[in-house]
Amino acid sequence: MSRIVRENREGLGRAADTSNGSFVMAMPREGHVLLVTDAGGSIPVYYGWGPEGFALGTLVHHVATASGCTTVDTVSAADYLLNQTVCYPYSWYKDVRVAPPGSVCAFDAEKMKRHSYWRPTESADCYEPCDGRMWGGRLRERVQEAIRSGLSRGAKGRVMYSGGADSRAILSLVPDAFECIPTTVLEGGKGHREYELARRSASWLGRELEWVARPNGHYRAAIPERIDTIGPGWDFRHTHIHGSVAEQFEDADVVFGGYLADTLFKTHYMSNVEEGGPLQGEQLLDPKPDVLGGVNMQSDVTALEREHVAAVRARRREHHERLKEIRPRTAGNWHRLWPLGNLAAAQYLTCLRMDCRVVEPFLWSKTYRLAARLPDTCRVNRKAFRHAFAGEMGGAGYVMTASGRVPRFSGRGLIGTVAEVVARYARSWPAIKRKLITGDRGPQGPWPPDHSGWHPVRPSEHFSEEGEHVLLDRLSTILADGQVERFFKDDSLDDDMRVRALALAFDAP
Repeated sequence: MSRIVRENREGLGRAADTSNGSFVMAMPREGHVLLVTDAGGSIPVYYGWGPEGFALGTLVHHVATASGCTTVDTVSAADYLLNQTVCYPYSWYKDVRVAPPGSVCAFDAEKMKRHSYWRPTESADCYEPCDGRMWGGRLRERVQEAIRSGLSRGAKGRVMYSGGADSRAILSLVPDAFECIPTTVLEGGKGHREYELARRSASWLGRELEWVARPNGHYRAAIPERIDTIGPGWDFRHTHIHGSVAEQFEDADVVFGGYLADTLFKTHYMSNVEEGGPLQGEQLLDPKPDVLGGVNMQSDVTALEREHVAAVRARRREHHERLKEIRPRTAGNWHRLWPLGNLAAAQYLTCLRMDCRVVEPFLWSKTYRLAARLPDTCRVNRKAFRHAFAGEMGGAGYVMTASGRVPRFSGRGLIGTVAEVVARYARSWPAIKRKLITGDRGPQGPWPPDHSGWHPVRPSEHFSEEGEHVLLDRLSTILADGQVERFFKDDSLDDDMRVRALALAFDAP
């Protein structure tokens, strides 16, 4: 530690470049503060200079309060309504910014000096044929390293276990001798289709699944507390492990998750991939560097004031142009991946506030840097992912997931496609049986109806009269003329956006 404290910005950058984990480190020095962020900026850090002085921290509303920078940025709020997040480097507050990823920053009383030690530069062989076994082996090594680190600090663990390929991959790498409980969160419990598939795959991995009941109305409850946990500007709808649900995980020394496997090692958010027909699987297309995956770039959104929509587009385009300098062919696919704060990461941020260690192996710095080098040809049809984990899953790799995939076969050409087609037809039989023979026992999907959005949205159910007034006042600065009164009543508007708008009632403490 004494050696690290003596290092300058360049020396700290070299140390961070060889480090692993999901990390951020702040070191007070005489007259300034040094801040080190990991490669992807997985733990967002905010900073601001205001009438109360300089402040630095991981919760944006605390930084705003400590610095006195409490004016809400209306363009950021509009971006949040449209895209679930605020575009880097801006924040919910006008004069608070996000610290850059892959960097060592020195803050004094007036300014920031930055040394960038890593950027997600696009590999030259991005579109070339790839060796799936080699890349899969590298991926497995990175994930194993993260899991071993988590095991070294505890006697009991849990895996956030959906029963999908990602959580199976994590559980398959946990040694049998370590007490690790796959834990699924669902309504309906043991009568639930998702539970049964998760139970079956966990059993093949030699573990007994534990079910945590998600309370009725889970996503409509405690909204001010959810926003306070992660900070405004993040989509609080994704605070899955929260409240009484989170308490069920906190008896463990370490909790493992499988967050980001889809976006970093598969084709989620990739605009240059299409399904090639029932027997062909995914097909890689020519680069589409200006098609931004998962981002709303409409030129006009009726409910919002046009100037704000244009300003949101300008910010997103500015960020995109920076990405094109380092990823000329795949910038669109990485628009929401660098820094990671551009993702709707509320689930991860909520877990960081739990009273136990949380390890997300796909998020760790070395794994993230591997993803930046991974050829797109290795993402298509999950090629690298399958080579990394299908064998480790053993019999669990042959159990269908809730989405109808079979991890052992997924992406394996004609044989794999035929196997998955059969599996998907088999998957439809329980639903047919429930409707025609046994009766429907309630929702069978992974999410309840109140997860993504609900109607009607009533701010008075969640906030005081004063908070509701704050919400309507802020909406009036973002929405087009005549839209405020009808915003929560207009069925033509997106339910998800109306739910997210509740964050406008939240104020800095």
